[in-house]
Amino acid sequence: MNLEEKYKREYYVNNPTWVDSEVIDKLRVHPNALAIARYSDNIYGVIADLGSNHSATTLIAAENTKVTKAVGVNLNKEAIERFDRIKKFAGEGAEEKTSMVRSNVLELDQHFEEASFDTLMSFHMLEHLFPEDIHPAMEQMSRILKPGGFFIISIPWERKLGSPNHKTFWNNTSLSKLFISHGFKVYECYRVDDNHLTGAFIKQ
Repeated sequence: MNLEEKYKREYYVNNPTWVDSEVIDKLRVHPNALAIARYSDNIYGVIADLGSNHSATTLIAAENTKVTKAVGVNLNKEAIERFDRIKKFAGEGAEEKTSMVRSNVLELDQHFEEASFDTLMSFHMLEHLFPEDIHPAMEQMSRILKPGGFFIISIPWERKLGSPNHKTFWNNTSLSKLFISHGFKVYECYRVDDNHLTGAFIKQ
């Protein structure tokens, strides 16, 4: 089975009922955007948002003046098409810095050189990977991050926000162990609220 067939259930667009002009502002109060604000000093240079869907969070991060270039990475063509419609509603300068690449996170080596990014972000993506793909995906993601760079992630806490598309489940202990096993140091990893887990990890 190829990856496109394996992950066909992930070909959807978040917030389908929201008006394009409202998507970015509605997401500013989501734990994903709160994580971006919390780690704003560690989000700089060239950044990638992995599993970014329509890249509203990518655009929010790109509003940071320390960010010079932002790349959203997603496997759904329709999500990329929606990005093209919503990007004009981002804050000043974000649209010009931001682009999208269509890719599965298991195939990042087909698009990016080693150590291409200063910062990585991933919001509500890891739990959608099949268990056997977790470590290969981590290797791909770690490969494109520069040593010393931050990897910022927000995902559901264990089985909260239950979805038939969720295939793996995480808490602060298991998520920290995963990143440590791939050469990261834990900066923070904590339960934000009843439903969400946020972590910040530094590549050694």
